Amino acid sequence: GLVVLGSLTARRMFGRELAARDRIAGILECTSDAVCTLDANWGVTYFNRRASDLAGLVSSEVLGRELWTLWPEVMGTRFEEEYRRVMAERVTVHFEEWYAPKKRWVEVNACPYGEGMAIFFRDVTERKQQQSERERLIAELEVALAAGALGSIDANTGDELIGWDTDQFPTDIYLTSQIMLVLLKMGGFTTGG
Repeated sequence: GLVVLGSLTARRMFGRELAARDRIAGILECTSDAVCTLDANWGVTYFNRRASDLAGLVSSEVLGRELWTLWPEVMGTRFEEEYRRVMAERVTVHFEEWYAPKKRWVEVNACPYGEGMAIFFRDVTERKQQQSERERLIAELEVALAAGALGSIDANTGDELIGWDTDQFPTDIYLTSQIMLVLLKMGGFTTGG
């Protein structure tokens, strides 16, 4: 009797644990981040659909294989440095790095998970390009103001062919604030309309 009760209890606990894992896997499948988990030997133990999309590999090609075998091009890069830091020091890291093989910027959050680690990553190339464009525009504005050569400001940076249109207004509050700050530092508009 006691052995049977123990077996039923163990089975129920095991069933609850499996159900909890299924719920977690369901959550990780619907997140916008790519998610990859590794065991203590760098073997891939989980690879969600978003990770498959970004890597161009299906999970069945990745699961059980070693990270360094799958992506040898990360050896000697910041990716390797930070991943090894997570495993050795058991700390969480966050960084953005250019991933040359896919020609994209990747934002990474990696943290200890069990004996291994979890890696959450996303493609941030578009954001980085927009940031670069904002920095270029501000630099050009500062040069024009310093030279006294500012005629007008074209805030429509998205399309070189369209140019400035009176019914369009800046939609990037951060960029607009930066432009206003540069103008104020340089004494504002002194002539013109």
